Amino acid sequence: MPEQPGPPMLRPRFTSRDAYRLVETCFRVGENIVVRQMHVAAKTLRSASMRVEQSLLGPWSAGRLVTGLAGDAADFALGLTSAGPAAIQEIAGWLAMPPDATLSEYHVPVSGAEPHELGMMIDIPNDTKRPFVPPARILDASQGWAIWFVPIQKAAEVLASAAAATGQEGVLAYFEPIECGRERAMVVLQGTDYRVSDFGRYQEITLALVVTPRGITVEPGAFLTYLAISADTAQVPMERLWGLHGTVAAALQATYGDDTVRFHVGRGHAAERTFRVSFPRFGNRRTFDGPQTVFSVRRSPVGKEKDMPQRSLLVRSGRGEGMQIGGSVALELGEPGQSPCLCDGQARCLCSDLRTLGVARLLPAANGWTERLSGRLMPPGPLGVQPFGNQLR
Repeated sequence: MPEQPGPPMLRPRFTSRDAYRLVETCFRVGENIVVRQMHVAAKTLRSASMRVEQSLLGPWSAGRLVTGLAGDAADFALGLTSAGPAAIQEIAGWLAMPPDATLSEYHVPVSGAEPHELGMMIDIPNDTKRPFVPPARILDASQGWAIWFVPIQKAAEVLASAAAATGQEGVLAYFEPIECGRERAMVVLQGTDYRVSDFGRYQEITLALVVTPRGITVEPGAFLTYLAISADTAQVPMERLWGLHGTVAAALQATYGDDTVRFHVGRGHAAERTFRVSFPRFGNRRTFDGPQTVFSVRRSPVGKEKDMPQRSLLVRSGRGEGMQIGGSVALELGEPGQSPCLCDGQARCLCSDLRTLGVARLLPAANGWTERLSGRLMPPGPLGVQPFGNQLR
């Protein structure tokens, strides 16, 4: 019987963070040795000068002065010999447990900092005739999110703009932003890096409003007013099955740092006036099969008059999750007409929507990160509670 191959093993990688840390360690060794020697010399000189002053101002004793200076010289020699080993011991401890914020203040892109891909992703050319069987599986992804509370009138404007841009004026008849208090609505900005999924391998930026259906008692859910994807493999099934209208933004990418992840177009440099959002990368919590409601409107089939409002469930699990109040999410918006831009050649502009909502220069009310996300997007169904179709079974 032929020997079965063992499971694939993840090979350790030497990343640019390791290289930077090694260079910084070399500088630290030299710095610590020189500083320690200078500190020993200064301490010896200060002690010797105090002895001379005490001898001149107090009772004179040549023997006592010489003895004291000889002791200072012995301490100086001992300090010089121990400076090297002490510095090396300190550096060894620093290498064993480096600080979490290494290089983070420089926003240096770190090669190899992205999570190792779990599973195998086979890219298939986009073919509109290829069958797609829901639920759609997400096997390996990472996601950052941020929440703001905005004036409900502004949220309604963005919802109306999204409905007009997709030719679905019926959206306003089916859904309305839910008031969260003080005439405020909740808006969520998400950046997701899909590595292994039924939709393919791509990056995604979404802007969602928390809405409720009109005239129906159903729990609130998210309505995606903007969806940008870096590859067109997900565009057709998202639109035809779930009614989610995605904009293909081939320039969208995710850059992983030591403790931040930046979703951007272009090179992501601060000098570029393009869209970019940076999420802090943190957390060690786990969640299992948490349902999230997603509302949408699917175009009516031939022979029917109205578009169909529908409800779907995203059942998600996560590892390496963190959540905080008012975290340091950095959001920069592009200028109209400049390239590259997230909305190049498209009618809708995410930056314009974010300016309308007034969140460009505000810290979020809450934000979070998931290092390892998995889940499944269930088949859509009617808005009301149904025993089959769009329910978590």
